[in-house]
Amino acid sequence: MKPPFDRRGGGGKGGGERLDIAKELREGKFLILLVRLQGKADEFAQVNKFDLNLKKSKVLASYGWNTPPPSESNERWNFVYDGGVTR
Repeated sequence: MKPPFDRRGGGGKGGGERLDIAKELREGKFLILLVRLQGKADEFAQVNKFDLNLKKSKVLASYGWNTPPPSESNERWNFVYDGGVTR
């Protein structure tokens, strides 16, 4: 059974616009198992910077990230990144 996703809005230039998480209650604490970040940026370089910062984050070091190339539409770059707990 898939865990339920929580949807959180966000925003900002060159960053995530939507955050979905799958969580599970373990030993009285919530553990975030899966993360999906969806965002848009005006420039390709902004997406690359977001990607690099995501992978360098010490806070998110326990997640493995799937970061496919962004797609371009209406002169904006769209991206969807998925992360899952690896340790």
